[in-house]
Amino acid sequence: MQARINLTNANHTGDLVEFTIDDVPYETTVGSNRRALISLSGFNIGSHDVELTEPPGCYPPIVVTCPAGLAKGDGDSWDDDESWEIPTATALFDNYPNPFNPSTTFRYALSEDAHVTLRVYNMLGQLVTTLVDELQAAGYRSVVWNGRNESGSDVSTGIYIYRMSIDNFVATKRMIFMK
Repeated sequence: MQARINLTNANHTGDLVEFTIDDVPYETTVGSNRRALISLSGFNIGSHDVELTEPPGCYPPIVVTCPAGLAKGDGDSWDDDESWEIPTATALFDNYPNPFNPSTTFRYALSEDAHVTLRVYNMLGQLVTTLVDELQAAGYRSVVWNGRNESGSDVSTGIYIYRMSIDNFVATKRMIFMK
């Protein structure tokens, strides 16, 4: 698994740099694109403290949110700037966890700027809630659904459909809410 960290400053291109992630040291070489790739495993969903320790004082420590867990085997990773890599194709990924309670996360990729709508429907085709309805820049995105409808009430146990539509792209997937 690789963690991707965007340094935003080209001064260290080609340098061997050292990072600590949750106080564990790692080292890597900074590429010409100002990005450092670090092979990792075993990180969990949540926040992680990242600091460039060598050379010292170049960047302030940051907190990185790991939305999918680095231990997942499907290529999920984290970085401090999700927009640094532009996907080559627009896609809607499977939600996780599934089944879920009380919340689930939807991830998707935008290969170009687009107006995105992401909605949840019940099995009768009725709208439950709209999670996204806005213009978004190209990149990787995620949104969390808390299992509530547009009125703020908890939904009942069952199968739900989520649908993402962008101009000429439409994708639909199923998920299960269990109480």
